[in-house]
Amino acid sequence: MYDEDGNQVYGRIGYLVAKNHTPPSMTRGGLWNNTQKYLETYWSRFSDVWFHGGDWAIMDIDGYFFLFGRADDVIKVAGKRVGPSEVEDIVMSVPGGVRECAAVGYPHQLKGEVLAVVYTGEEGVDKAIREAVRERLGKPFEPYLVIRATSLPKTRNGKIVRRAIRQACRGGEQGGT
Repeated sequence: MYDEDGNQVYGRIGYLVAKNHTPPSMTRGGLWNNTQKYLETYWSRFSDVWFHGGDWAIMDIDGYFFLFGRADDVIKVAGKRVGPSEVEDIVMSVPGGVRECAAVGYPHQLKGEVLAVVYTGEEGVDKAIREAVRERLGKPFEPYLVIRATSLPKTRNGKIVRRAIRQACRGGEQGGT
């Protein structure tokens, strides 16, 4: 686990990296017959460390990993970064019948971006969702919008499509969905 500056971190969120090859799943070189592209893509962010730019995770002091999702899916609230899955885990733990949820960024004039949470489940848990997120992540991360929906958009294999939810919250066109 590395932070933004390439320092190894424990007990807090960082980038998942590999210090050594882990065959057979990791390529040893070449990317579409372009070794330089391979080196730039996977080996240039941090010195001598493979970084695919993909996943947020925590590694505890005992070496156990806890994955939080894609780093490029991060929400930046008032200069502080949070992964949607961190927020979604908190929302799912709220008593009162949240069945599924998605956290997305919502534009805000002062903060740049704030949290929006869309969930399915019982009515009347909006306040509990706000309080749980504020208590666990801090006041800046209290959801600006909490929306109850009858269903969430999903791919054919059941993955929630945050992009579509983000567009719907912002009132934008849904494009090809």
